[in-house]
Amino acid sequence: MRPLPAVVAALGVLAASSCGHPNQWADRMDTLKATVADTIDAGPVQLRCNPVECSCPPFEMLFRDRWVRVRILESSDPENPLDAMERTCGEDAGKPAQPARTVRASLERGKPLFCANGTPYFEVAVRPGAD
Repeated sequence: MRPLPAVVAALGVLAASSCGHPNQWADRMDTLKATVADTIDAGPVQLRCNPVECSCPPFEMLFRDRWVRVRILESSDPENPLDAMERTCGEDAGKPAQPARTVRASLERGKPLFCANGTPYFEVAVRPGAD
């Protein structure tokens, strides 16, 4: 067997298995949803801007010991402390992450959405009481 076809076949398998897909999260989704809901209900959470060069939202929230992508839908705080963070966040892909901020949030949808690469994210609203 010639080595080139074997290498091409192996790369094809690796590429297919590395692409995210919602089904890869099926067995962990209930745990992830419960963790997100419990952490938001318990009080303030950490929010950071950590943009990536794909369709995923640029923000992440720390739920227990895991950073999870979130899309900020709205802020009910007229003096939203995240305005400056939101304005510059999308421009920062590839740069070091900005410092996290402590915010209060509410979960807008109980189930996650998925980026094009299969990464789950949640929609949240920032409530008054952010740092």
